[in-house]
Amino acid sequence: MKLTNKKKWIIVAIVLAVVLAVGGTIGGVVYAYWAEKTEESAWYEMGIDNDNPTIKYQIFVPISATGSRIAGAYDVSNSVGYAAGNYVRTDTSTAIDGLALVGWEGGVTLDYVIIPDTATILIDGVQRTLPVKQVMIDADFRDYYFRGNTIIETIHIGRNVGLVKTGSFAAMDNLRYVYLLGTDEDVETVFERNVFLGSPYFNTINNAGGRNYTVN
Repeated sequence: MKLTNKKKWIIVAIVLAVVLAVGGTIGGVVYAYWAEKTEESAWYEMGIDNDNPTIKYQIFVPISATGSRIAGAYDVSNSVGYAAGNYVRTDTSTAIDGLALVGWEGGVTLDYVIIPDTATILIDGVQRTLPVKQVMIDADFRDYYFRGNTIIETIHIGRNVGLVKTGSFAAMDNLRYVYLLGTDEDVETVFERNVFLGSPYFNTINNAGGRNYTVN
């Protein structure tokens, strides 16, 4: 059968329509796939802050091998954050052995705290990543004590923390759960007496070895 020019153009138009429809479907599938992959990649690239959103509200200071705070200061209002702020030492002769957690500026934002294994702060203008070895109260940070907090319900304590000093988590009206993330440590060596004094709903520490400890 001989095709007229009109019929040829009709066939070409139909073929083009089919090609565009198929191409649009394939393009839609490809777009959906890459959009999904892009979203997934973005999620993984959020990094450690997203894994532990509480870290940016924690306030750390450098400590010596004896566990004492190394003398110095920084503007707390400009120091809360992962790798933020600048702690300027007035004692530069004492070696830095690690960090101590001395405060919290989470407000009513979060009801849990994950104390990290390590944290990064600026010390004398140099970014340092150091193990978090201690939790303590320090009068210079009295406005940021955990003590008296009425929001926090759960505290996870990092693997490197070897000492939590008296009163660090005292009078926390909503505190219910504490998890020691290290190995099967002897709780009596990590917590001084009266760490949780006046926290009415808290009485048990759970550690990584699956043992529970009742706090008197």
